[in-house]
Amino acid sequence: MDIYENYKKPESEILDPSKKKDDIREILTIAKRQKALLYTFLAYILLPFFLAFMGAAAEPAAPFLYLFIIIAILFFTARLSLKLYGKIGSTVITILMIIPLINLLALLRVNAKANDLIKGKGFRVGLIGANIKIIEGSIKN
Repeated sequence: MDIYENYKKPESEILDPSKKKDDIREILTIAKRQKALLYTFLAYILLPFFLAFMGAAAEPAAPFLYLFIIIAILFFTARLSLKLYGKIGSTVITILMIIPLINLLALLRVNAKANDLIKGKGFRVGLIGANIKIIEGSIKN
């Protein structure tokens, strides 16, 4: 055993030519699902401002817009958690997403797990998820 082995510079998994492209494809799928969930959640946050801007004209459609976005958040969370936790974990998280306030904790947990996996493969994750083009580019190389 070499005593200097502990002092070697860590190698990036992205630049490693023996890196399996299937692992990066899995990360790409997770990143796409995470980005869809984050955009939907952003739409949920911005919807009250949109409705206030539209005024009384958007008032009849407001409940339907909220319902549509909440169902979309539930759907995207279920899809992402299915990839991260499997069928049983996804079912549990989907049930937790129905309970008020607990749903925010479940959403944060799923998002944090996705961030950890993406960062663990060497990709940067921003406020609205990872850059899909960079991950796709690493598959082509």
